[in-house]
Amino acid sequence: MKKILIKIIIGSLVIISSLLAVYFFINHKDNAFIFPILNQPLKWGSSRDDIIELVNVNTDSSNNQTSTQILYTNEKIETLFGSSSETQFYINTDSSFPVGLYGVQFKLDNSTYEETKKALFKQYGNMEENAVVWENSGKVLTTFYYPESSRFIDMDDSQWDVLYDYYTKVSNSSSQDELEYRLSKMREEEYYFMIQVTEPNVIFINALPLAILSNSN
Repeated sequence: MKKILIKIIIGSLVIISSLLAVYFFINHKDNAFIFPILNQPLKWGSSRDDIIELVNVNTDSSNNQTSTQILYTNEKIETLFGSSSETQFYINTDSSFPVGLYGVQFKLDNSTYEETKKALFKQYGNMEENAVVWENSGKVLTTFYYPESSRFIDMDDSQWDVLYDYYTKVSNSSSQDELEYRLSKMREEEYYFMIQVTEPNVIFINALPLAILSNSN
């Protein structure tokens, strides 16, 4: 009886350990791409009203672009990369395809390019191999980073189906074949999370697919 009880306890511990390992693995992977502001319940896909309620943004100085509204704040905000003295929130305002908050830009306080890169790599892993540099006359204008763990091909089929439907609806492709080719290439080769460093201390993150998925639930 004692041996049976010991086996049951050991078996239970093995099962619990396995479940915990899966739980922490999944959450670690998901948390890598959470909305990068600390101490705020904002998320990718949050509405304009959510941002105004939770952050002291200046709505009078907002900038409207095609299907996008940009809200600004000079209030100090704590981010995953350090303190931001100027922050911009990019919101998709197309009522036909509600997406909400899909982009954010931070101006980090007194951060050099190396410090900015170190903060990014700490959160998303080393992205040096996937970096794309735009330069003019030898001067770096923008560096694009793509976390290896943010490939479309690693998404669940159910998540990809949601994105496929969205891009099909908003597509301006001239033919179905062209659309199928572009989406197939996206699925196999591209990333759903893009980071731009436009100045040594300025980070812009575009996570449109995550905003789409957030609003599909």
